Amino acid sequence: MFNVSLRDQNQPAKFGVDPYRTDQDFTKLRYNTVLITVHGYNNTDSDAKAFGAGLESMRNGKEFEICNLSWPSNGRALNYTADRFDAIEAGNHLAILISLLKAYGIRVYILSHSMGNYVVANALPLLKDGYISRWYSMAADISSSACTPDGKWGKHAAKTAGAYFYYSKADGVLGWISNFRHLGNTRLGWEGLPDKHPSNWFDEDVKARWGVKSHSGYFQVRGLFDEIYRQIARGM
Repeated sequence: MFNVSLRDQNQPAKFGVDPYRTDQDFTKLRYNTVLITVHGYNNTDSDAKAFGAGLESMRNGKEFEICNLSWPSNGRALNYTADRFDAIEAGNHLAILISLLKAYGIRVYILSHSMGNYVVANALPLLKDGYISRWYSMAADISSSACTPDGKWGKHAAKTAGAYFYYSKADGVLGWISNFRHLGNTRLGWEGLPDKHPSNWFDEDVKARWGVKSHSGYFQVRGLFDEIYRQIARGM
């Protein structure tokens, strides 16, 4: 695993002056496939690194790199609105990172959780078609209705070879709070894709298949990640 940070080194709740900082020379990666992980809201830099490390621990030697992206969520539960605003700028930086990786001939996958999906969604309009091989979304804090073929995010579906959205109505209090904040725009992580959605986007109820009963419960199900990681290692 290697780390990429969008945070200011001295003020981690703010963006740095550079597009990103990384501890990895992209010309020296072991593999030409990278999975970028994007954490959600209310995470400190330490939380972000722990998130990436947890995902790395389930890789089990499969041949791809994990790139742990840390963006300036404020690390306080009451800063939802501030984090939502920062997620837009984080999406701009993510697009730069993806474009650079593609310039080195690297195959890029994305795995994002909660508000991290809003970061990814805001990167989509800035990317060329095919720059993301597949987007794996956990408990997405984005509007389900915006994921129709002509919706705000769905119209960019051609930019991915396929997107998989994992959701659960047993998402818990965070899912309920997010739905309450966005009345009339039910969250994708709560109810899944709308009836009309891009043909290359899919969803799955993780409570029904994997028994996930909480907002972060996905990361306790190794079988789910074994399935995702096999697809990445095979270049699917």
